[in-house]
Amino acid sequence: MKLLDIYIANAWRIFDANFGNNRAESAIFAVVDLLHERADLKEEFLRLAKATLSEQEGFWTARAPVPLELLEVAVHELQWQEFHQIIETRRRLFPFDTKYKRLVDAFNPAWEDREYYQRYRLEP
Repeated sequence: MKLLDIYIANAWRIFDANFGNNRAESAIFAVVDLLHERADLKEEFLRLAKATLSEQEGFWTARAPVPLELLEVAVHELQWQEFHQIIETRRRLFPFDTKYKRLVDAFNPAWEDREYYQRYRLEP
């Protein structure tokens, strides 16, 4: 779990320094790759995702446990069904906030925001 926390913190440090996805990509995919490798970390990551999405403004700021961009890639890569429930909870908690739609879109195999990540651009 400590490695998961370190990778997430690295992503936040990069975003907090005003660098974008291109610089944070290695940290983002380090988290996703770790979650692919270690099924025992799934519940902890889901807990962090839920905590992130349950805050009104924390969703976009470093106050949140997980950066939005990391959540989007995790949703896209992992396709965990539990994400649907967490996203739906966000929608119910904040019915006038449509930011959650970015996460819904990430479930799509042809996710439009894939273009922001070099890993996807290098795929055949």
